[in-house]
Amino acid sequence: MAMGNCKKAAAAVTALSILLAVAGVSVGQQFGVRASPRREEWQDNARWCVKDRATANRRYLATCAVADQYDAVLACQAGDSPRRVHARDTIAKAGRTAVNDYMERMKPVPPCRKEK
Repeated sequence: MAMGNCKKAAAAVTALSILLAVAGVSVGQQFGVRASPRREEWQDNARWCVKDRATANRRYLATCAVADQYDAVLACQAGDSPRRVHARDTIAKAGRTAVNDYMERMKPVPPCRKEK
């Protein structure tokens, strides 16, 4: 009998969670409250270059002195590991202008050369 009560309680909690989630969305929409947008994967990969405190950050800073943010972020993600290859692909798909604009808005970012 106790096991049946646990299942009922779990179902009630689940139903309440769904109800609250739906109500939160409705109330948020009613009062113009918006959820903050989630960063795209390429943005996380680019931010990592600034946050890293090891070799990747040093490559980023060194490239930043002679190139724009886009090239600096790609240099930061150098390497053959699947994670690095995927990170470079997401950054390349975003494009030079999007990456440069995003990184310029991110603070603190070292001054990189502007794109040509």
